[in-house]
Amino acid sequence: MDVRTYGGWRERRGFGVAGMDGKRTAAALGGLTLTVLVSMFSERALLVMLPLLAATGALVLGSVRGEPVMDVIGRHVAWWRASRRGWTSHRAGRGRPPGSEWTLPGPLAGSALLAPRDEHGQPWCCVWDRRTGRLTAVLVVAAASPQLVEREQADAWVANWHAQLAKLGYAPMVRHLAVTVETTPAPAGALDGHVGPRLDPAAPPTALRLMEDLLTAAPASAASVATRVALTIDPAASAVRLETLDEQVAEFSRLLTGFASSLGACGVTVLRRAGASDVVGWVRAAFDPAAAPALAAAAPHDLAWADAAPVAAEERWDSYRCDSGVSVSWGWDEAPRSAVSSDVLTRLIAPGGWPKRVTLLITPMPAARAARELQLQSQAALFRSQVKVRSGREESAREWADRERAMQAAAEEAQGAGVVDIQVYVTTTVGDESLLAAACADVARIDVIWSDCLSRGTERGPWLFGRRYGIADAMYAPVVTRITTYGIPVSGESARYVDTLWALPAMQAWKADALREPA
Repeated sequence: MDVRTYGGWRERRGFGVAGMDGKRTAAALGGLTLTVLVSMFSERALLVMLPLLAATGALVLGSVRGEPVMDVIGRHVAWWRASRRGWTSHRAGRGRPPGSEWTLPGPLAGSALLAPRDEHGQPWCCVWDRRTGRLTAVLVVAAASPQLVEREQADAWVANWHAQLAKLGYAPMVRHLAVTVETTPAPAGALDGHVGPRLDPAAPPTALRLMEDLLTAAPASAASVATRVALTIDPAASAVRLETLDEQVAEFSRLLTGFASSLGACGVTVLRRAGASDVVGWVRAAFDPAAAPALAAAAPHDLAWADAAPVAAEERWDSYRCDSGVSVSWGWDEAPRSAVSSDVLTRLIAPGGWPKRVTLLITPMPAARAARELQLQSQAALFRSQVKVRSGREESAREWADRERAMQAAAEEAQGAGVVDIQVYVTTTVGDESLLAAACADVARIDVIWSDCLSRGTERGPWLFGRRYGIADAMYAPVVTRITTYGIPVSGESARYVDTLWALPAMQAWKADALREPA
């Protein structure tokens, strides 16, 4: 049976040419114009300016794994500036201004926890950002797997989810929708402790032996999986003026009720609205994983928003250290260029050896803005195509496919399709910093496989199993193309292997043949 796939992914691109964005294209044209003007008046001045223009051109036009050099330098400068000013460290308790001894760090510093009641008198909570006025509430949900139902049912869920996202484009208050799947491995022996007491001694011996073998062979298979959906609104964008905070919360509650009821058609069961103790426990456990059991056992009325704050937190260039946890986060660099299947995120959200949190952050685009945005995207794609034609160069297969997707997206939006911006974030957390490398490798297993093969044995060479190119290298050739295309970060040893395999004449010939093929 054919695998059902879904499209609609496309990276936003401007009017840039030669793989550059609009800003870098404008800078390149400005530098070229300046060079021509200087050469018209003084050749000596041109000779003096050429080294400076060459260095500036390298900064503006160059890239590191697909990211502009100027952006890389800008991030390092911003980090250095923030660390020098002490913005990357947080200490709670004494020494802080009165009233802020237990303020949360970062974007949560200006937040407050509200505990209203819904239309049925049930308590729930929302986080109020006092600086922007935005409100965020969380729904605790249980999602059904598309692998357990017929394909037609899975298609219906996807279609309904798409319709729900499109509907948000007509809800001016909605700013963000976040879907989070958090997996936490159970302590050693948890599976045995849960299943063992439930085994019936009178059961058939074969069944008992099967269960015992299962517990012995799969001791790490137990894990807790929590799925949450968070909705963020901006009451200031409401069509009806909401004067007080109580009015804003009441309107948010009505909106949340309608949104929760629509999730059932998407294969998602809403269990309840998150309460204050839920939100405090999640935030505190993210900062202090060791406190998670105590938080789970605490009475709901015993937790306040200040209890979510860490005692100390330090943001590093490549990690985040707070209380009993050290975390590393990854951000989505680029959407897949091809159609995806319904289980595209299965391996990413599957439980591993360490706590892991995967979040899809969806920003609905207002319907009026979506039409303008997609019109600009299609015009930019046509502009790049015309530049290619007028310069006497052929349009590559990738550029042709991107132009077709831009035109298709504009046509689908005109027929009622919704447009959203999507980001994906993955965070893994360990209690011991010495385990951080292994936890990161658990997310990036390919990197581990390559590093292990490249460093194993006495005959060390550029290939996975020594000095000769082998069948294993050929098997990973498609993986190397994806790492190069998407700019996926890998370790130094694996990065050298990627460069070695990518530089093979056969790989370059494969790339050239692919670019010549019609899409």
